[in-house]
Amino acid sequence: MKSLFRTLTLASALVLSAQAMAGDNPGPRHGHGGPEGPGMMPLHMLLKDRVSEKLALTDTQKAQIKSLLEAHKGERPSRDEMKAKMAEFKALMAAPSFDENKARALLEERVDHELDRMKLGHDVMQVLTQEQRDTLADMREKMMSRHFKKHD
Repeated sequence: MKSLFRTLTLASALVLSAQAMAGDNPGPRHGHGGPEGPGMMPLHMLLKDRVSEKLALTDTQKAQIKSLLEAHKGERPSRDEMKAKMAEFKALMAAPSFDENKARALLEERVDHELDRMKLGHDVMQVLTQEQRDTLADMREKMMSRHFKKHD
């Protein structure tokens, strides 16, 4: 029974992550569970004038953040790679028998990708002062409260 539950959980996770990766034009979902998670604005938004002014980012901080984001850009999978992963996932789901090893391999790649994104987020946060982090946390909280008011 545990094995069946694990298999179903694994398959569900694959379905959801593959659907998220396969969108033709996913675009940013600012503050709505987008790439950096619920209530998180995409990291590149820190460089927008309005946000950088509210955070009072220095030119040095902006340059450091931009450098981190550009370095990470090369690590992201291309659209073709994401489509290939989606095809692998679909083949796995359409196969007459479930290949747990293949499913685990696909999930492991997804975990590695998410871990890289978390590291990037951490590195960017280390560029900010504690006061700027607090201001950013307040901005995120306001964004979330506006989002939930809109959808209640």
